[in-house]
Amino acid sequence: MSRMSLGQFYPGNSIIHKLDPRVKLMGLFLYLIPLFLISTAWWYLILTLILILAWMNSGVPGKMMFQAMKRVTVFLFITSVFCFFCTEGTEVLRFGFLHITVEGMRRGAMLFWRLMLAVVASSLLTFTTTPEKLADGLAKAMHSLTKIGVPVSDIAMIVTIALRFIPVLNEEAARIRKAQIARGANFSEGNLIQRAGKLAAIFVPLFVSSVKRAQDLAVAMDARCYGYAGERGSLHPLVYHRADYIGYAVMLLFFSISVFVRMIL
Repeated sequence: MSRMSLGQFYPGNSIIHKLDPRVKLMGLFLYLIPLFLISTAWWYLILTLILILAWMNSGVPGKMMFQAMKRVTVFLFITSVFCFFCTEGTEVLRFGFLHITVEGMRRGAMLFWRLMLAVVASSLLTFTTTPEKLADGLAKAMHSLTKIGVPVSDIAMIVTIALRFIPVLNEEAARIRKAQIARGANFSEGNLIQRAGKLAAIFVPLFVSSVKRAQDLAVAMDARCYGYAGERGSLHPLVYHRADYIGYAVMLLFFSISVFVRMIL
């Protein structure tokens, strides 16, 4: 479990684990809205403290979160660096036609902070909710859309399968990489273009394996008559408990405060 990747469920018996998936989905939604509407450092600090408190109550070890976020952090950092060169203001450094400004560095840091909070909050949802419960929660939360012909169950299943295959493909890529290294491949030699070309030895078998997994999944779903029957039921129907209502009340209070803060800024 120390190699846990993004999207993988971590079993536990914490307060966060016991919450109804609809409550956690609503909590994520109400957390992301003020995150992208309010852009001040002190507000991000408050959201960070809230996320840390939620993570501590989830029972998921912090080292697993850092392990899962390692590669995502590099991508988010590269995305944020573009703000250094695309924002006008007080110039700090210049590289030819590119220039870094104080305002760009500040904007890039805030963007990195914002994206990191969004990814960690989403990871907390997947770490504490099984794919089956997540699918049921999505289907129940969007059930009213079925009246206008939206295939809610299919959308929920697609999202769940996508989340479920993130750790599976990550582990498959790691196995393929180790197998290629055992055959003499060296992915650390050469320039950037040469090293990128060597990655074909990983991506081609990974693509073939992904297609095979998708075909096996399609056969399994077809054998279980998925899509042929009417509305599908659930072995364990979702039922609200007292803690869920308390969770809703706390989230609505937080969202009301965030709306008030947005109005006065």
